[in-house]
Amino acid sequence: MDSLNRVFLVTLLGCAVFFAPVWVSAQHHQLPAQEALSTGITLYENGQFEQAISFFDRFIAHPDTDQQFKTARYYTALAQAALDPDRTLLFFDSFITDFPNSAEAGNLYADLGHRNFQDGSFRQASVFYERALALNLPAPFERQVLYWNAQTHVELSDFERAHYFLEQIHTKHQNTESAAEALFTRGRLYLDSEEYELAAEMFELLRRGYPLAAVTEGVGTALGEAYYRQGRFEEAVNSLRTAYPRLNREQQSKAAMIMAESFSYLGDLESASTWYRTYIRLNEGGDVRLAHYGLGWVFHRQQVFHWAADSFNRAVSTADDDLSRRALYYKAVNHKLSGRYDLAVQTFETFANRFSTGPWVEQAYFEWALILAEIGDHVSAIERLLYVVRNLQPLQKPGEVYSLLGEAYFANAEYRRAIEAFQQAEAAGTVTPEVQLQARFQRGWVLFRNRAWDEAQPVFESVFQATPTSDLGSEALFWSADSYFNMEEFGPAAIRFARYIREFPNGEFAAAARYSLGWSYFMMGDFEQAIPPLMAFLDNFSQPDIAVFPYDIDAQLRIADAKFALRRFDDAIAFYERSLAFDRSADYATYQIATSFYRDERTFEAVRTFRELIEDFPQSPFREQAQYSIGYIYLLSGNYTQAAEEFGHVIRRFPRSQWAPRAQFNIGNAYFNAQEFEQAIAAYQRVLERFPQSDLIIEAVNGIQFAQQSAGMPDTSNDILEAFLAGNPQAGTADQLRFRQALSLLETADYEEAITSFRQYIRITNNERRIPEALLRIAEAHRALGQTEKAKEAYRTITDEYTNARESDVALLELGNLYLEGGEFNSARQTFSMLLEGSRRMQFEANVGLGKAALGLGQVSEAQARFEAASRLSGNQALVKLGLGRVAYAQQDFRKAAEIFKEVSDSNTGEAGAEAQFRHALSLQRQNLHTDALREFGNVRIFFGAYTSWVAEAMLGAITSNLAVGNRTEAEQIGRIIREEYPGSSYAQRAQTLLR
Repeated sequence: MDSLNRVFLVTLLGCAVFFAPVWVSAQHHQLPAQEALSTGITLYENGQFEQAISFFDRFIAHPDTDQQFKTARYYTALAQAALDPDRTLLFFDSFITDFPNSAEAGNLYADLGHRNFQDGSFRQASVFYERALALNLPAPFERQVLYWNAQTHVELSDFERAHYFLEQIHTKHQNTESAAEALFTRGRLYLDSEEYELAAEMFELLRRGYPLAAVTEGVGTALGEAYYRQGRFEEAVNSLRTAYPRLNREQQSKAAMIMAESFSYLGDLESASTWYRTYIRLNEGGDVRLAHYGLGWVFHRQQVFHWAADSFNRAVSTADDDLSRRALYYKAVNHKLSGRYDLAVQTFETFANRFSTGPWVEQAYFEWALILAEIGDHVSAIERLLYVVRNLQPLQKPGEVYSLLGEAYFANAEYRRAIEAFQQAEAAGTVTPEVQLQARFQRGWVLFRNRAWDEAQPVFESVFQATPTSDLGSEALFWSADSYFNMEEFGPAAIRFARYIREFPNGEFAAAARYSLGWSYFMMGDFEQAIPPLMAFLDNFSQPDIAVFPYDIDAQLRIADAKFALRRFDDAIAFYERSLAFDRSADYATYQIATSFYRDERTFEAVRTFRELIEDFPQSPFREQAQYSIGYIYLLSGNYTQAAEEFGHVIRRFPRSQWAPRAQFNIGNAYFNAQEFEQAIAAYQRVLERFPQSDLIIEAVNGIQFAQQSAGMPDTSNDILEAFLAGNPQAGTADQLRFRQALSLLETADYEEAITSFRQYIRITNNERRIPEALLRIAEAHRALGQTEKAKEAYRTITDEYTNARESDVALLELGNLYLEGGEFNSARQTFSMLLEGSRRMQFEANVGLGKAALGLGQVSEAQARFEAASRLSGNQALVKLGLGRVAYAQQDFRKAAEIFKEVSDSNTGEAGAEAQFRHALSLQRQNLHTDALREFGNVRIFFGAYTSWVAEAMLGAITSNLAVGNRTEAEQIGRIIREEYPGSSYAQRAQTLLR
């Protein structure tokens, strides 16, 4: 554009002098008057404007011809304008008014255009040029005016009009040099406006249409540049190579650089290197940094990283410009790639000393920190990244920066800060979704590694939900499952492991998912389902180079254990036998083979195999259990003498084993079963004497009590226990014994004594963690005694004072149920809401409770929402269906309610089935189907007789239906049964009310 401006400016400055006399010079040599007129013109041209005006005035006053008059008037206007430039428009306008269609008018319009152009009044200049063009101008002059007008519109940034006037030159004056120049100018304009395809079109048209024009010689460089800008690199190279020999040194320099860049883009690195070096040679002593920068990229792509670093270094100058920053950055990167981490770190330090803000600083510090992290200097990496986040806001790539900071914190064991950094990365609004998810995943991984599985799981789950088909998503799904597994929530874990296997059967974690799925089912006791994934794991197992853990052996043992649990003992033994060849598991496998024989009632083989284990594996931890099992087999088979002897071996050979006190206790059992009561009492007494820390003290005391009673002796068992506690106040089991003593009272339905004993336990225990459990037992005893308010008080003590105890969830659940039973639905709703907010493990129960409370409050829609929420959770779905049946009943959709209740009662034999059976009958009754209702009310007693409250409710319902069909005698008979079976109860009172 600048070169184009210079061409136009020179033309404009000379136009007024050059064109004005052209049409006169051919006529002013013949007559004396004309010669005199020429003298005036000469005076004008010599700058003697006043003399010229005086001379022209004589012709204006007494012209010989009209032409002389017009000429004199024309030059007078020019001279007047020269003397008084501010009144130029007035002088010119006077002439144009009198000679509007003359060639001289065109000259004056053009002159006005030039003056405005030079003053920067481009819009007004264009007006005058267009007035000139409206006249019948000579062709050469018209071409010039079109050209000037085009330039005026360039200055106005009205490139569309500029192209229009240039196109007019080419269209109207095709066979002139000006047409070629117009095409060239249009091409340059398109280049400057980055319309490279149109630029190439103009240059190609110029080269085809005007091959011999002077301006065409320079089109090779321009066309090559246009091709290059379009990414048409091969055409750029061909065009520039063709033109190269005819170019001057400056043009060759430009062409060399464009060809070097084009070859680089084409991947022809050798040619790129040649032309970069050509550029350097042509500009020796000049600025060749850009070529060295290009060479750096050539060597980088050739993986000659030390040469690349050297070339990038040559592109660095003392100037603070973008090229220096970029070159210094890539110098460091290539040092790193060449393995010279020391030079890379030094270069980044140089970068940091020179540039603290601005372009490339963030990238440099990031790469610097990455290198430091890779060499294990995490503290320095953190320092560099903290400089970035504290001093370079807003960041260009905050996600990457905060993610790397999180990884550095994690590696430096600063876990809380690592999590915060990953949260910052995830929250960065400018990062790509991929980086955001990667940051979220890393946050989950830090939580997982810190065993915060309950926090890690939802993070992994959200990553998977956001990108369920990607590698990151699949890995997140696996770790979500593994988080559940580590939380011992094996149901959700199994669902996710199974989904991983289904959707990513060949994924990186497929084998681990199969193994973990088998374990999940195994831990849930679903042994049938545990076997297939473990078998699939074994079928595809390949031993890693470094076996950290024998997963294949473990999988075989779990399959064997599953078959053992399913009582498929022969299959179990077969799998256990496969593991006998492995030292790590042979003793366990042998033990399980023996146990399988025992469970299969093959006691001889069991005893033989247990003895083999004791002999073959003298260091095995299963020896004492094996010896104990031998004694236990003899005990169960009635060989009490041999049993006592075998148990004695346990005590003598393994006196500190956990099996020793149990063996001593069973010696007492053997003597008791042999009816040798005195020896039994002595054996039980030895449990207290030799094993005071054992958890069998209560059982031993009970054994003494039963033996004394069987022998007809006085019962001194309580005295023995109290003496034991007095003599062993610090015994590890003393606290437990007191608790179990109270618990035994509860289990024998001595509720008042149980309450007293548990309260005594609470007063003297030092075990704070056991107090909430004791309070639960007190509440249970109060409920058994019908003391509901006292039970509530005990539950509230737990929820108020032991909020973080595991029993707090149970207390909230039971308290909510008591409120429901008492019709205190607002209190129930508040209690179940607290359970929902505070407990992860009782979400199902909380939603069911909230549903029941909402029904009690008449909020049917809320109840339905709560039951539907519970239906998506793990729990007793019969309770959910019961709730949804009650919702339908409340909505008076009795047919639907009856269907739901029928489904529950048909598939459930517990209390939920009893309630469903009653409500099924009630739904039929509301449809006036009393005969069917009476049959279903009767079925409550037949199938669910153990649940007396629902039996009573069903009988009351039967009274109502009998009365509705006029069968009062049957109704009164049912009323008598209620009064006899539930005397003084609310059921009896309600029956009496119905029969009045």
